Amino acid sequence: MKLLTQRNNHVFVCGQTRSGKTYFSSRALEQLNRPVLFFNVQDEDLPPKFMTIKYDEVNISQLMEALHSGAKIDLRLPLDIEQTNTLIDFILMRLMGEGYSEKTPIYVVLDECHLLKNDGKEAAIQVATRGLKRGIRCIFITQRPALCDKTLYTQSAEQYIFYVAASEKEYLRNKGLDYDKCMKEWERLGKYSYIFYDGFSLEGRKGI
Repeated sequence: MKLLTQRNNHVFVCGQTRSGKTYFSSRALEQLNRPVLFFNVQDEDLPPKFMTIKYDEVNISQLMEALHSGAKIDLRLPLDIEQTNTLIDFILMRLMGEGYSEKTPIYVVLDECHLLKNDGKEAAIQVATRGLKRGIRCIFITQRPALCDKTLYTQSAEQYIFYVAASEKEYLRNKGLDYDKCMKEWERLGKYSYIFYDGFSLEGRKGI
């Protein structure tokens, strides 16, 4: 079974550290026969299908060419958050004009998206609001949904919610979800379980 619906939507994935959210996301993307660009802020280990490239080795033309050929790229980012946001801004804006479409999309993963700021955040908001028609399907991943710009999750039709602490109740409330009900599902289904929410119905699922 495919872990993502593959509809023309953005996706929001949240959960506290070690809840399974990044492993789930990388495995889900590994299943897809589409190019992927994973902005890897935390140097997470990704599946073998991903080609690792360090930020200081990036040739933008070669990167775009690799993505057009269907590659899955694990882009390791600088420690400096200002540099990271500048790089994210530049690459996202380039992707907006690369000719992807709703029928031939690229998946772009913004890990730890609560760290987006300044130009990086503005670029992410633009892609969240204007990217689908240009074939850019974003997957926003965070351990702190309450700190994310609301546009990122209000524009995401699919939510994959791993265990979050009670301090994130506000995020769940904004999505129309009851924290206590979510907690019952996480406890019932066990470690690495998650909740799938499409704006209409809530479904608890076992971890992979």
